[in-house]
Amino acid sequence: MTLSNTQKAVLCVLLAVLIVSLTAAAWGIARWGFADFGKLDTDRNITVTDSAEVKSPPDTAFVTFGVVNKDKVAKNAARANAVRSTAIVAAIEKVGIPKSDIKTVDYSLEPQMNWGKNPPTITGYLASNSVTVRTKDMSKIGDLIDAAIAVGANNVQGVRFDVEDKRSLRQKALALAVKKAEGKARAIAEAMGAKLGPAISASESVDESAPYSRNYAVAESAAKEVSQTPISPGETSVSAKVEVVYSIR
Repeated sequence: MTLSNTQKAVLCVLLAVLIVSLTAAAWGIARWGFADFGKLDTDRNITVTDSAEVKSPPDTAFVTFGVVNKDKVAKNAARANAVRSTAIVAAIEKVGIPKSDIKTVDYSLEPQMNWGKNPPTITGYLASNSVTVRTKDMSKIGDLIDAAIAVGANNVQGVRFDVEDKRSLRQKALALAVKKAEGKARAIAEAMGAKLGPAISASESVDESAPYSRNYAVAESAAKEVSQTPISPGETSVSAKVEVVYSIR
């Protein structure tokens, strides 16, 4: 069978279209294959947890002083408490603490009851006033406590130390915890004969702790014989725990 020139031309065009189509299909299959090869298999993964702790000397201290007065007459208890509270604030300022760093945190005037009688009777009144002092000068804490006790503070409600900016400590603890977690995951993957891939997900928790001294009351007789109070700031710590899921190949 002899083909005409027109038929030959049409056949050539069809052949060319077929070759182009096959080439495009082959290229598409190849691209899909490469994409699938590079895709992470999220069904194969390792979940690890680890933690880290970062410590730092505190740069801020909070001291809370309390004044408690008792009297059978409410007005007298409140007046005596006010006199002592004013003297304590003045003594604190003399140590070098500005008024902006002295804050009243509690005040109360309550009846004292004799619950053994029926009906219960009031035996007197208890006036209480507490102030918290903030300082960044650790060398002043002992003098601060001594000065307040000397003028009437009869309840020191603890010394709390802290770091003003904990953000950098948190970030360091988290970064260290993640680094330790990655090392653990890599060791597990190698032991399984696999390679560690990138992280798929992560979660974290941060715990902060600061040294805190115990509350203690001061007897009237002891207040008159105040010696220099030793204070050790210790260290503030921030710990972070992370859980990271890594892909493996």
